[in-house]
Amino acid sequence: MELNDTLIRGLKDFNVVNVDIRPGALSALLMLSFNRIEFEGNHSTRATFLNGFFPVTVSGSGGYTMNMNNVVVSAFVQFEMQRRYIKLKELRINYLVSVVQTNFTGFGNILTPTFNALASIAFPIFIDLQQIELNERIKNEIVPLVNEYILQEMTILELGSLLINLAK
Repeated sequence: MELNDTLIRGLKDFNVVNVDIRPGALSALLMLSFNRIEFEGNHSTRATFLNGFFPVTVSGSGGYTMNMNNVVVSAFVQFEMQRRYIKLKELRINYLVSVVQTNFTGFGNILTPTFNALASIAFPIFIDLQQIELNERIKNEIVPLVNEYILQEMTILELGSLLINLAK
């Protein structure tokens, strides 16, 4: 499945569930909840389903909408001191999506309702399984970039000042 030209709505409408800052441990946890996140764009899809014991492959392309309801996102960050400079040790993102409603077009009148029913069931499971890959990529790609380009030679006081300015 390839999703293109996607517009995402609802990222500004969230509630803060929890903020836990632990200066002694140089760590913080932030939890946010979103009532609804909406996606709208174009797709090109090729999928195989089991129909009893027989695989059935469907393909289609066209417009799509997808609504995720009751989404909870948590971000954990931990820093460490290396000499007198601060470095990002860990950044982990976790999320829970309870309900997904999909409307993919381009499969024809008969297959479209079946595809959307199956996709609405499968997407929360698929999204949940992607957390492991997401956090591995953050660990291997994002953390080194943050340390090299953002926290290059930053002290803890400079980081605190930066965070205060960003919060304003």
